[in-house]
Amino acid sequence: MTFRIGIDLGGTSAKIGLVNSSKKIVAEGSVPSADFPDPADLAARMAEVCRRLGEGRKIEGVGIGVAGDIDSTRGIVRVSPNLGWKKVPLKRLLARRLKWPVTVDNDAKAAAWGLYNTQIPKTVKHLIVMTLGTGVGGGIILNGILHRGATGSAGEVGHMNIDENGPLCNCGNRGCLETYVGRPHIEKKVRAALEAGKKSSLQALFNKDPNLVT
Repeated sequence: MTFRIGIDLGGTSAKIGLVNSSKKIVAEGSVPSADFPDPADLAARMAEVCRRLGEGRKIEGVGIGVAGDIDSTRGIVRVSPNLGWKKVPLKRLLARRLKWPVTVDNDAKAAAWGLYNTQIPKTVKHLIVMTLGTGVGGGIILNGILHRGATGSAGEVGHMNIDENGPLCNCGNRGCLETYVGRPHIEKKVRAALEAGKKSSLQALFNKDPNLVT
């Protein structure tokens, strides 16, 4: 039996899964991405987990979906606001530590393509997938084909501007959709309301430790 390894790299953690030829996850691992500000250090740690999961197995390749604007052809993270990365050659950093082929793409596009190929009826030809976590991403399937757009950035709904005077986003702009529905921003708003005395069933938890409100 052959296997593949998938990595979901976000602003909080890298979730790593070993997938068999039946498209089932058979083993998992994770790395806290926030603990590795140097991309090379994080790549080394992810590669270490990949080698452990793939030990003694025939691995066809490693695919990694990254939260950010990705050059999937060259495997470069052009910019990832929640990781604080710019122009990171992630494919090269991983490939030199692994003996298997490596593919790098946007995480939401990878999620959309994975969902389309494993859980969606074949009668469906058009699909939009939104991912919600540290940030907000999107992937678009049109006529059964992953839509990338002119620069490969199609579907990046998290950085659509919905209020030019809104909160500052990690990308440097103000009022992005992500600043209203991204996890850290929701937590921040809820904690601020609780600190101001807003009545809530979360108040006891907040009084115990504000960081418990997640």
